[in-house]
Amino acid sequence: DMFGDHIWIYWYSENDPSEKDLRRFSRVAEKFQKKFYVRKMLNRGEDPNAKLIWSSEGAEKRWIAHENGVKFECRSDTGLSPGLFLDQRENRRWVRENSKEKCVLNLFSYTGGFSVNAALGGAKEVSTVDVSANFMEWSKRNFEVNGFTVAKDGEPAPEKPKLSYKSLMSEEPQAPHYEFWIQDSILFLKGTAKRKRKFDLIICDPPSFGRSRTGTFSISKNYEDLLVHCFYCLGKGGMLMFCTNYEKWTKAELIKNVSRLKSQFNFTILDSPGFCLDFELPDEEPLMKSIILRKN
Repeated sequence: DMFGDHIWIYWYSENDPSEKDLRRFSRVAEKFQKKFYVRKMLNRGEDPNAKLIWSSEGAEKRWIAHENGVKFECRSDTGLSPGLFLDQRENRRWVRENSKEKCVLNLFSYTGGFSVNAALGGAKEVSTVDVSANFMEWSKRNFEVNGFTVAKDGEPAPEKPKLSYKSLMSEEPQAPHYEFWIQDSILFLKGTAKRKRKFDLIICDPPSFGRSRTGTFSISKNYEDLLVHCFYCLGKGGMLMFCTNYEKWTKAELIKNVSRLKSQFNFTILDSPGFCLDFELPDEEPLMKSIILRKN
């Protein structure tokens, strides 16, 4: 993957890259006038002393990359990825184009890529939810590099503007409101439903499997419960973008599974913007599958 002036190589072999491998990567990077990182993926923390990352001389630990005019801070020292999953590129563009004057909720938000695009697209509210404090700090940083002011850790978040007759009748636009919640996404949805808060657009891109303080999450076992809670928090006419990289589902199986909820909710399944040709060709089954559901 290419992120700005750095190439990020995912290394899946059990053996470390050899000196010959690194020289090859160096020649490729030099051809594109880039620096490179090689990130080993199979160790998964089994050996805390094992080397997991290699880089070319001068590679930066943090740098800025651009996608469709949006800036993202990339990091080589936080997690398995530099902070952005490129196969969601067209979905992020779609969110930016469909967020104007909407209340947007981004669940399992990672580094806030969807949230930043919603804010740049003119959303009046953006709520970013992830269980990781590190990723939430990273999300705030991505807002900042795109020109937004957000509360620092330890500072109170700005209050949501209170509506009054005067503000409703005023032609002046209300200031947008951005929230950052370090919380389990399903717990957030349950609390939101109790408060009867509704969103116009929800982005839900859960992991195939995950652990938190409240237990484990499996997309194959828990997707119905997750979607039910999303629908409870979605306003009429609102849209839900649901994405998954679960390898055992095809796009058709995803649609079939989601369709089971039609006995409980009235919604229309819309197609997503589509995958990127630099990941899969049109006749290939995409790993990243996404659909858009509109609540009727």
